[in-house]
Amino acid sequence: MCSTRHLLRALVLALALSVVSVAAIAPRLRADGVPDRGAAQPLWATYPTCTMPLVNTGWDSRVTLPPYAGIAQPFGFTANVAACSLKVDPSYTFGRLEVVQWDAANLLPDPTTVALRSVALNSSNMAWNWLHVQMTPPLVTRAIAHVAGAPSASGALTYVGTYPYNSTSFRYTADGDPALPAGFYATGSGYHALAGAHPVHGLTLCGGDVGLQDLRVVQSVMATDTRLDWSRHDVLQRFRVPRRVRLHWVEFAYDSTATWYSFGSVSILRDGLAGASPPLELPPPLLSATFSASYETSPPSPAWHSHFDFDSSLVLEPDVDYWLLVTPANQFQLRAHALTGGEGADFTAGIGPMWSRNTNGQPWTLENARALSFRVIGDTASVVSVDDAPRRSPLELRATPNPSRGASMLAWSGATGRVKLEVLDARGRRVSDDVTLPAASGRWAWSATRSGRPLPAGLYFVRATDSEGRAAI
Repeated sequence: MCSTRHLLRALVLALALSVVSVAAIAPRLRADGVPDRGAAQPLWATYPTCTMPLVNTGWDSRVTLPPYAGIAQPFGFTANVAACSLKVDPSYTFGRLEVVQWDAANLLPDPTTVALRSVALNSSNMAWNWLHVQMTPPLVTRAIAHVAGAPSASGALTYVGTYPYNSTSFRYTADGDPALPAGFYATGSGYHALAGAHPVHGLTLCGGDVGLQDLRVVQSVMATDTRLDWSRHDVLQRFRVPRRVRLHWVEFAYDSTATWYSFGSVSILRDGLAGASPPLELPPPLLSATFSASYETSPPSPAWHSHFDFDSSLVLEPDVDYWLLVTPANQFQLRAHALTGGEGADFTAGIGPMWSRNTNGQPWTLENARALSFRVIGDTASVVSVDDAPRRSPLELRATPNPSRGASMLAWSGATGRVKLEVLDARGRRVSDDVTLPAASGRWAWSATRSGRPLPAGLYFVRATDSEGRAAI
């Protein structure tokens, strides 16, 4: 039997976060992920196919920006993301694409944390449509209740040029989907509104599959407002999880590395350590993995990073102290959070002290009033006991936006087994291919087209039916 860890590893290897696409040559996919080679416009410029689309926007306009300028397209919703693409004209240039938390009030990337994902792009990405630039692991923004510092509810895709000569043309829709926030372009003086009634950049987001959408942030310190200097060889951070979860991977934030090919390690230990400080010789870890600086993030930029696959599986129990051991080995400058004394009850219950040392085998030093910036990713579905199983809820279905001038996002919940989605016109005739998805809850983007052609304006009904025959319209 294949473990959840191995399935996730396959997902991570298969679903590279595709970044910048030449929109005219990527095949369109129907909502069920089957290629439609005859369609005129691309839908998912990702490989392999996307089984759970989140966002797809078209384009009818361009904005051409000089070197060192860029764009920002907020998402306006919370979802786990496996892949994305940004629609641009081909050009010989360089830049950096990042997924960030977005400060909607100030129209800037959230200053409290570094980029969630960051990838350096070269001329091959921009001009020759080499889309398989991995941004792994997949981005998880959903969190369980009572984590110390949950991710914000709003994200954005940003791009900044790093080449001093050529300009870049970004494609966008002048009057885009009202369900998405308006997009911006950026110059040295900040972010500015694009031309149009409601401009939205040409963008796709893929949610991977049901397994990815079931993942959660199960403990985290998202703030990255201070740095640990290069002298740290080992860093120990004590933590607890709010409920029983299966661990998948850990993320941590760092600014830069000593070399592009620096290596470190991350481990999880169960806290049975006696005394006021950790011992010189630590007990064997419950599991461990190595991490390195990827060429895709070079030159380095402050961002969240992860590790290679753990060497075993682990279920974390609530009300148990664990140690997260990160060994930057004097090669990585880790980020941390400076405690203010105003942290809430969830933070106090979940986050313990942090210790560090400059050389392996030396005594530990308490990092006063600081906590390591980290994210623990796991799931609860595979470890829920019978007593913890939620009560059965009714099958519900909703569409956003409604009414819509085009595509709609359909979300369902409370299903048993597989869900079949059908779109019917006002006379009850089926106007789209049926879609069957194995999820109790999820999202499906309906493009308001049939065989690649837009449907006429009118009233349409969506019917969801689960494996027990329950239906919602």
